[in-house]
Amino acid sequence: MSVSRRALIRAAGTSTTAVTAAALAGCRSGSQDDHGRGWFTVPAETRAPTLCRQCPGGCGLDLRLAGVEAVGVAGNPVHPINRGGVCPRAFSVLRQIHAMDRFRQPMIRSDPGAPLQPLDWNRATGLVSERMRALLAAGRGGRIAVLRAEEGCLRDVVWHRFCRAVTGMRQWVTGDPATAFAMPGPAGIGPAGSLGAVTVDFARADLILSLGVDLFETWASPVHAQRAFAALRRRPGRSPGQLIYSGVRLSHTAVVADRYVPVAPGRQIDLVLALAGHLLADGGLAPNTVARRLAGLDGFRIAAERFANHGMALTATGLSASAWAGLLDRLRLAKAPVVIGPGPGFGSGGRMSAVQAGVAALNLLLGAAEPGGALVHSDPRATADLAVVGDAWPSPVTTLDAAARSVLEAIDGDGLDLLFLSGLDVTRGYPQAASLTAALRRVPLVVGFSTWPDAASDLAHMVLPDAPAPERWVDHVTDRLGGGAVVSVLPPAVPARHLCRDSADVVLGLARSLGGDVADELPWQRYDQLLQTAVAGLFAAGRGAVESAKGTTLVPDLSGAAALWQVLQAGAVWRGDGPVGLSAAVTSRLRTLVASQRTWPSPALSGTVGGLTLHLFAVSTRAWNGLDRQPWLDEHRSVVVPGDPAGWAEMHPQTLAAHGLRSGDRVRLKPNEASATAISLTLRAVDGLVPGVLAVPANLAAGPDPWTLLAALPAGAADWTTVFVETL
Repeated sequence: MSVSRRALIRAAGTSTTAVTAAALAGCRSGSQDDHGRGWFTVPAETRAPTLCRQCPGGCGLDLRLAGVEAVGVAGNPVHPINRGGVCPRAFSVLRQIHAMDRFRQPMIRSDPGAPLQPLDWNRATGLVSERMRALLAAGRGGRIAVLRAEEGCLRDVVWHRFCRAVTGMRQWVTGDPATAFAMPGPAGIGPAGSLGAVTVDFARADLILSLGVDLFETWASPVHAQRAFAALRRRPGRSPGQLIYSGVRLSHTAVVADRYVPVAPGRQIDLVLALAGHLLADGGLAPNTVARRLAGLDGFRIAAERFANHGMALTATGLSASAWAGLLDRLRLAKAPVVIGPGPGFGSGGRMSAVQAGVAALNLLLGAAEPGGALVHSDPRATADLAVVGDAWPSPVTTLDAAARSVLEAIDGDGLDLLFLSGLDVTRGYPQAASLTAALRRVPLVVGFSTWPDAASDLAHMVLPDAPAPERWVDHVTDRLGGGAVVSVLPPAVPARHLCRDSADVVLGLARSLGGDVADELPWQRYDQLLQTAVAGLFAAGRGAVESAKGTTLVPDLSGAAALWQVLQAGAVWRGDGPVGLSAAVTSRLRTLVASQRTWPSPALSGTVGGLTLHLFAVSTRAWNGLDRQPWLDEHRSVVVPGDPAGWAEMHPQTLAAHGLRSGDRVRLKPNEASATAISLTLRAVDGLVPGVLAVPANLAAGPDPWTLLAALPAGAADWTTVFVETL
């Protein structure tokens, strides 16, 4: 008897199916073996909305739950910030929940350097409030302080009210690390400084000139920026908008841009002034328009006119004739251009620099700050509508380096007896890291709000474990993106795995224990009660709309504040009236900041023989919090070069050859040939880099810290200073 191959396969498949079905018949949910034990139970699968807190964007997420366990994450398609999109950072949410080394309860050290030991919450908060009461009774409230990262939510209000009510207490709030490179100063386009939430509305622009700002990697919200850029390219009835990227390194944003204009560090002010000078000289702008836009800015105008000569512009910027002509032509033809920056390699820390003033002046000249221009307020009334805010938010924000200097002055001056640390890695990533780390060891009591072992817990005498975002109430107030203000409020997506608490609830508890004015300033028992009060303020304002999977509902059409509270908890999002143009008062302050720049320098590259220009850049996959929860992101293959948790340094092949170096060489970097300060890295050849530059990632959680090189330089050194390279 012969059996065909097809029949044999069919018979084998049928037999396998039957055997498998029989074997699984006893493995149904809740089935039992011969001893009456349940083999397994298939948990019900559900989804719970939450927010990503890995950057200031506040993207909406959907956690996939098996029972009560988080087993997956995806973007929330309803949330207006990301509309279902996510970047690699979002996936660290699961790691944060399931990290094996999470703190499971409060911890304390018996002596400096001793290991942390567990204690209960009542004892921990009792010790802190007892120390605070003793200091206040002795009139030493000025020796109590907090150093924390801005969170972009109403936790900032809790801290600000607390510090305001505790007599003499000081606080230093740093701008979020994710955008510290892109928005370093008050005259730049971003949230920091005295201009408030001035941002860019992509929908109003037809040309974006980015001076080193990596929109799609490290800006305020990479996902939102990508969506906005896509909309810029799909403008019904109009030609697609364009993006020009001018920077030191071929980043992902540079690859996506319509044109990449490489420019060396130190040539940034020349580029800004040359562009302005040629726009003034070619007659494309009417004299009365120029007079109106640059009123009171004669210093900038005179400086720009010195660069109106074509040959001088090429020499000063280092650009080729074709690159310069292409850039200038596109800027001339644009009807609604805007300049954003400066990014890394274009400024020096968070101070008001000539480059930042030049960017602000160039935007004024281009009309970006006028009605209809791309510079906008997302929604200036959004935070005022939140009933709990008043004058308590936003808190004054500074850079981490500036905050570190202030903390050092406080410790070396009158001293600090109690310091709270929240949301910051103070041990690396800025020039003063080593000095501040040493100084904090002289503070008698450092209390760190940490979810797992990190820099704060290493320095802390007491650790109060903060619950990760999915295990606590989360809210986000986004008023820094061009699409308008967005408010999200959501309950915990999963039950708490350990004895962790929301840091806001801990601060509210401390306020109650201190009593008096402090308790009056923070009358809420729990953080969700404060959130409910804030939502009632949104409803009372009677404006905006609520977006959910069911559609859009105007706030006045809701039955009351309780109804708004309920729909927000279910995953809906409140949206404001949309972006508005800059007010005359803000534009006037912008002019004042530009006019305060008395000199317009043209920094030139210089250094010792063998020196290279140091350029620090941010790795796009690094998250805002929990940096070491996701080492796999350090190995994420980027557009140009694969990452490495141990750190590396990049050089153009031409530069490597000129210095007798090769890719893979181990080198020692020093501020100068005689300096004892040095870090060791492995070189990599990268084509997408300006020749003569040595680029080093500046935000890795491990490996050599390049900021130590800047710490060894005189005060005021820029992030494009030169370094000396030795072969190991």
